[in-house]
Amino acid sequence: LSADKTTTISLPLAALFDPEAHRSARFVFTPRGVAETADVNNEFTIYTGGSSELRFTKQPEDVTAQEGEDVSFEAEVAGGVKPYAYQWQVFNPRTGEWVDLPGFTGPTLNRKDIEKKWDGCKFRCVVTDAAGTQIISQEVTLTIRGGVDTGDPATCRCIWRSRWSP
Repeated sequence: LSADKTTTISLPLAALFDPEAHRSARFVFTPRGVAETADVNNEFTIYTGGSSELRFTKQPEDVTAQEGEDVSFEAEVAGGVKPYAYQWQVFNPRTGEWVDLPGFTGPTLNRKDIEKKWDGCKFRCVVTDAAGTQIISQEVTLTIRGGVDTGDPATCRCIWRSRWSP
């Protein structure tokens, strides 16, 4: 197996494990990678690489923009087991929860023609590697120059009053 590649191996796991007693199996190959399967009758994949801990090499930063400008946030990671899955989230101040932004699944969150009503919105990026290790970036704030600052984070209406879409 070579680093940063995946290999799928078909293995009759039912011959190794009693399917009535074991519904899944997880194989760990340290420090080179991880393999796992959801069902004893399925194939499993060995993910090689992963010799260092998954970490951010670039955290997203706060952005200040004028209404109508394009904005972007960027996160970069290294280590862990490739490939990486990215999911950008926005904070919902009414529920106190982070909400996934559908379609924003890359290392960069871009938005064209930003509107004043998104002033004060907070974002973060959740990254998961192929082994299932998850890290979360620092939260960042979008500030729109000329926006009305009420001092109340609940005024962030970027996903409840308008669609935030790629």
